[in-house]
Parts: sequence; structure tokens; C-alpha cells
Amino acid sequence: MNGMEQRAQRAIPRAEIDAIGYEMPDPQTTNECLQTLDADTCARLGEQFSETGHYQNAIRCFSAAIEKKIDNPWAYAHRGAARGAIRDLTGACSDFEMARRLKGGAYAWADAQEAEAHRLYVWHNASILPPGVLWNLIEKALALFDRALKGGQNTAWTYAHRGATYCLAYWIASSSEACNPHTAFLVQKAECDLTRACDLNKEYSWANSFRAITLTINKQGA
Repeated sequence: MNGMEQRAQRAIPRAEIDAIGYEMPDPQTTNECLQTLDADTCARLGEQFSETGHYQNAIRCFSAAIEKKIDNPWAYAHRGAARGAIRDLTGACSDFEMARRLKGGAYAWADAQEAEAHRLYVWHNASILPPGVLWNLIEKALALFDRALKGGQNTAWTYAHRGATYCLAYWIASSSEACNPHTAFLVQKAECDLTRACDLNKEYSWANSFRAITLTINKQGA
């Protein structure tokens, strides 16, 4: 972990958040306030906004951090994650690619977050995109999760979200004859990943909820 990553994980003084305004209603005022902060503080503030679901605010902060320190893979990767959360898949992928370039190659955390950006995009567009497009996006997400795990990002979060992606693949495959692989295999893969996530973090309610779904499907016979 580099200096930027260590500093970005520290709590941000409440005064800095209050100075900007938690909801940031005025972009002009926000930009003026961010100009008074250094790159590390902007990045840390962006991370705190991301953790509380204020993704647009987070993106502004990460953008300010990048403007102040353009060769910052951490800020690019975390802005990519925030963009993915609001389903800006194109912007997210661009940020993740830049993060890898600045990192000098492999970046397992960015791989996992880019995979999640694909999953969220499919989830929110499943009713309007053609099945073939959905399936291509799912395959991309699974490949990125696989790469993240091989790169050492073998956390409960990664297993849980890959499991959720397999669940999504199962639902898409079950609802379309155009792309109908072995649905039983997909739900079994989902259950395996979600079980692994729950083993790593027994209080992971999100993973436990998805795992309950897969157990029900398997019991009924996928």
C-alpha cells in the first residue's frame, strides 16, 4: 500500500466535510472549496462520500484529486468505482484502464470493481438490452472477477459479488432461449462463491441473502 492509499483510509476531519457541504448543492462552490484542499484530502473525502453512497460528490472529489496529481492510479480506480455505482459503465471502464496503466499493469482491486460495474449495468438494464448484449457483459464481468481473484483480491466481497453475477447469469439464461447455457451449472457456481463469501465473513448479510436464493433454486431443481 502506497502513501496515498494509507492516507486515503484515514478518517476525514468533520470540519473538512462541513466546509464543502455534505450534499454539495452548488457545483461552483464545491469546486472552489476543493481547490483549497490537497490531492490526498480530496481523495480521502471522495472515498468517504463513496462509502456513504454519495457517488456524484465522490466523483467530484476524485476528479479534483486527479487534477492536482494526475499520475494517481488510486484516485482513478476509486473514481471508476463511483462511476460504476451510478451505471456510467463507459466512464468507469476508462478510469479503470487509466488506473492500470499508471499502476504499471495488474491491479486486482480495479479488476474486481470493474467487474461489479458490469454487473450493476446489466442488473439495471436487463429489461431493455438484447440478451446477447447482456450475456457479453456478464461474461466480461465474470472474467474480471476471475482475474481479480487470481491477482490476490480473494476477499468475501469478491466471492460474493462474483456469486451474485452467476445468479444474474442464471436469471438471464433462464428467461431467454437465445442464450441458454447450462443453468444448473450457473446456480451451482453462484452457491459455491456465496458459500465461500459467507465462510470468510459469517456476518455478511448481503451474501447470505443471495446464498439463500441459490439454495432455494437448487432445491427446486435449476
